[in-house]
Amino acid sequence: MERIEILSGRVIVYRIFDIGNMVRMDQAVTILEGLSPVRKIRLSRKTRSILISEDPIQLSLGSWKQDLLGCEYEVRCEATLYSFGSLSLAMQFPIGRGCALESLCALSHYIENEDPLHAVALQKARNLLEMIAIAVEGPSIWEEFEDYTIFDIHAFEQRGNLPLKTFFADARFAALVLAEKPDTFSSGVGQSLESNMRQYSADDLVLIHWNAALIYDQDDSQDIAYTLEFALCQMLVLRYYDNLLDQQLQTLYHQIEHTKTSVWSNPYGELSKKAALEYIDISEVVDRVENAYKVIGEFYHAMIYNLATEKFNLSTWKHSVNHKLENLAEVSKLFQGEVHEKRAQVMELTIVILIAIEVIPLLYSLLPK
Repeated sequence: MERIEILSGRVIVYRIFDIGNMVRMDQAVTILEGLSPVRKIRLSRKTRSILISEDPIQLSLGSWKQDLLGCEYEVRCEATLYSFGSLSLAMQFPIGRGCALESLCALSHYIENEDPLHAVALQKARNLLEMIAIAVEGPSIWEEFEDYTIFDIHAFEQRGNLPLKTFFADARFAALVLAEKPDTFSSGVGQSLESNMRQYSADDLVLIHWNAALIYDQDDSQDIAYTLEFALCQMLVLRYYDNLLDQQLQTLYHQIEHTKTSVWSNPYGELSKKAALEYIDISEVVDRVENAYKVIGEFYHAMIYNLATEKFNLSTWKHSVNHKLENLAEVSKLFQGEVHEKRAQVMELTIVILIAIEVIPLLYSLLPK
């Protein structure tokens, strides 16, 4: 098998956390300006076709030496805050000149299975949240997180004249994005990933999988990385609210089963109000997440974003969250129906009592003395 060597590039290891319901961005910027220069993320393409509802803010969290498979790397970490409560930590380090593709595959497998950077990322996330806690609504790091790796390759030593899709059909590139050892796959596996590839020109290509992505684009790689990061943040927030809705629906169902009612008591009023408020709060956040990033008329980024959302199963998470929101709305309506029924019962009983007050004295007066 012909040796493939990387001339230049970088590895970006992401850890994405949910840190709260909402981040007040202006307040967060004020707090963080004293720590490190804070900048808004701006895509390099000057076009109105890429719409970001509220620009995320980014700052550096420094660098450190990290041993990975016996090699020492200078790892640089950048944090990105999103208004809908996501914190993305991008830890990046350069790929050494002449690095063999097999060595990069081994590094991918090591990062995925040994997770040497996660403990550092989690501590940095905790430290950052502690500093900006007053700017975050409901500050808390969810135990679940998203991890993702981008291999941003700028050039190869010798690529030959093969078309890019043919070149990247090599099973070793499949091993790279799947974090497996190269000898695990047959040659046909690489070709099966062609549906995961997107090209804008003959000299660039993006290969996106659920676990990792490979970018081969000297001019636009950072914008592509931002696009993938947006999709990952959206997925994590939707996962969070899917889990939250599960918990809230189970709590409400349990309360329905164990609530004792009578004509004189009406516990459903408070439950109806609680369900309605939760529906409004979560719907607002989900709308903000879904509308945070839109691609209109920008063909290449639209392709990449749509492919990323497909591989990350974003539509499945959206459907699940929306379905559970509908269930929450139905529960609220059910409670409201119970409230109206209890009110009707009380009204009927009141009418009966009033009639009795009028009729009983009349009947008493008619009795023979």
